[in-house]
Amino acid sequence: MEHRSYAKYIAVFITLVLLALLFTQINLGDIINTLKSINPIYLIAGFILYTCSYLFRAWRFHILLNKEVGIKELFLVVCVQNMMNNILPARIGELSYIYIIKKIYSTPSTQGIATLFISRLFDIISLGLLLSISFIFISNTIFINQFFFLLVVSLIFIVFLILILTLFYGNFFLYYFLNFLRRYNLYNLSYILFLVKKCEELINYFEAIKNNCKLLFVMVISTIIWICLFSMSYLMMLAMNIDVTLNVVILGSSIALFTTLLPISGVGGYGTYEAGWTIGFVSLGLSKESAITSGFIAHSLGLIFGIILGISGYLLLINKKV
Repeated sequence: MEHRSYAKYIAVFITLVLLALLFTQINLGDIINTLKSINPIYLIAGFILYTCSYLFRAWRFHILLNKEVGIKELFLVVCVQNMMNNILPARIGELSYIYIIKKIYSTPSTQGIATLFISRLFDIISLGLLLSISFIFISNTIFINQFFFLLVVSLIFIVFLILILTLFYGNFFLYYFLNFLRRYNLYNLSYILFLVKKCEELINYFEAIKNNCKLLFVMVISTIIWICLFSMSYLMMLAMNIDVTLNVVILGSSIALFTTLLPISGVGGYGTYEAGWTIGFVSLGLSKESAITSGFIAHSLGLIFGIILGISGYLLLINKKV
């Protein structure tokens, strides 16, 4: 309990410090005036795109779960999962997906872990591909250089390698792992047996995913998810009268996305997200004031969209006794 309390205090501290530093660089009145000038049509369109990304996530889980759970049901699960991810640090909210599909739809937790793991690998690969394509179109900027391009390509390669090893060579690694355990007389230990059992279940699910679903189709869906999210951010930038291209939005907001993976982040991601957004867009030529203002507003709108969908999904899931 003490560790959790410390984590909360650290998150609040990070939020206050970073927001204080960022807001000293801008006039708070600019944020208010920008919000007042936003055309509601952009907000509606952005919310539709955000909701579409949830629908495609649900569709992807539907495929990875071998169509054992309906898209409509998984849409509600995704709504709650992403709301928890937005609120809790270090992606802890991901666990809500595993819990809900086990609690309501009797899906084994190991299958939940396997499908979640695979979906995140596809997320990283599709995100890396979009970053690489964007790099090609704006390679003359300060931030986008050869090192960055090599970093993105390396990331795609590593994650793709992990995906291949997971789906096609799981039994190979398990075989040598079992031999190692037997060699050092560890196989009969209760917790080791439990670990081996769970590894075998995971590998079986990976085999089922490989054999029963169209991986290329899952890759296409993953890419569409990110296109929806980046398009939403692009609309928000246009709503704030900031003249940027979609490629700039993809690259500029990518650093902010990576801050969500930090073990300790601000409350609701505030502070860390804006810092990442500001670094990305300032490096791409946007003014410091515009970057900070747009980062705070885009982040806030995304959280509002997620909370609206999350609360709606939770209320509908209550009837199913979460």
